[in-house]
Amino acid sequence: MKHSRIIFLISAVLLSASSVRAQLPDMQPLADQMAQAISSSKQASVVVVDFFGPDENFTQLGKSLADQFNDDLKKSSTQFAIEERSQMRDWLEMKSLPSDSFRNVDLALWVAGQLKIKSAVTGNISVTGNQVVVEVSLFRVDTRQWVKSFETSTVGSDQAQTLMKALIEDTASRFDPSVPIAGQNGYTHPVCSHCPEIPYTKDALRYRVQGSVVLIAVIGADGTTQKLVVKRALPDGLTENALETVRQWKFKPSLGPDGRPATVQDTILIPCHFNRQRGKTKR
Repeated sequence: MKHSRIIFLISAVLLSASSVRAQLPDMQPLADQMAQAISSSKQASVVVVDFFGPDENFTQLGKSLADQFNDDLKKSSTQFAIEERSQMRDWLEMKSLPSDSFRNVDLALWVAGQLKIKSAVTGNISVTGNQVVVEVSLFRVDTRQWVKSFETSTVGSDQAQTLMKALIEDTASRFDPSVPIAGQNGYTHPVCSHCPEIPYTKDALRYRVQGSVVLIAVIGADGTTQKLVVKRALPDGLTENALETVRQWKFKPSLGPDGRPATVQDTILIPCHFNRQRGKTKR
């Protein structure tokens, strides 16, 4: 009786998983097209990155569709290696980078390069009326060049809507809730008084990387940077340079509700543009 009950529960789980998959867009046609593109471009290995969207959010729908696409891609060809998807997320975790970092394609390709993977597939989900549109794109890692894109659409199911609303929570940028947030509850923003520029890197120039590194910083009552967490990352050493340089910045500290210097957490936005001066702009 006990064994029968276990078998029944396992069967119910498998049926439930099959039901969920049946309500999501069919990834097999896209996987077949992508397999041909990967083979034609002579890529030895590929990794499928978590899909993002709608509105550039990372959701359970994007993860589920990427998992499904990855499984279907394995059925489509044996001419190239399909790398484990988890190693990309593991790399982010090892570097204490936020889980949604791969919305930046350059960063996704850079990480794939660190892992010696030759190409990557990214995915974008958009919604038009009641249609869910999924676009997948293939990129070479060595040149970071786009190779091919394909898309499919389907009527949005209840299951897709539920997964779309379930955002993948990023816990990497959380601080101790006991640290006040600058600009709230009577705490002023600290002001940087000594702000060396963020050095650009040769690889960032080579690939013409643009964007912003966003850091969450704990600024002490003495004006020093006590802790830094990456909220948004850039590739090619720009994030590492930002962390190292901002640790050297000196601030006029925040003032608390009592008018005294206070320790707070604040957001620092560092624009990185290869054709402009870098590093001084904050918040």
